[in-house]
Amino acid sequence: MKPRWLNDKQPDENGDITAVVENADGTPVSVFKGKTIEEVADKLLEGQTQANREIARLFKKIRPDHGRKTLKPQTKVLTADDKFRLASEMSDPDKERIGKIYGGKDWRALAKGGSGRWYAVNAAESEMAAADRVLQDCRQTETQCQLRAIGNFRIDRR
Repeated sequence: MKPRWLNDKQPDENGDITAVVENADGTPVSVFKGKTIEEVADKLLEGQTQANREIARLFKKIRPDHGRKTLKPQTKVLTADDKFRLASEMSDPDKERIGKIYGGKDWRALAKGGSGRWYAVNAAESEMAAADRVLQDCRQTETQCQLRAIGNFRIDRR
């Protein structure tokens, strides 16, 4: 691709200033016209914005999960020790606060910060969006954050 101005940035017989982007063989791919260089620049910006939107849309189609592996929930039979640990891991006020958020619309996610504080989100676009958002919320105030649940599936600490 090669960008260039026609007529050395001078108006043509119609009063238009023209910029083109051409393929290697000289075939125009994009043509931007305006009465002033500023108008041409505005049209270039608009064209670039549309191109970026299309690239983002196509990228999502190709890699909707942003290249991350999908988390696969695995069932686990809880031992008495597991049940005790889970029951004592979150305080009653935290359970109430998180329960109000986590009881909302899908997609939901839960994270725990290094300080022991819990973070929850709901109404995300997808499982991955919920996981990203809860970790982002946690990382705004904490340096260590661990994803603990997505939807109704618990993520084990490893």
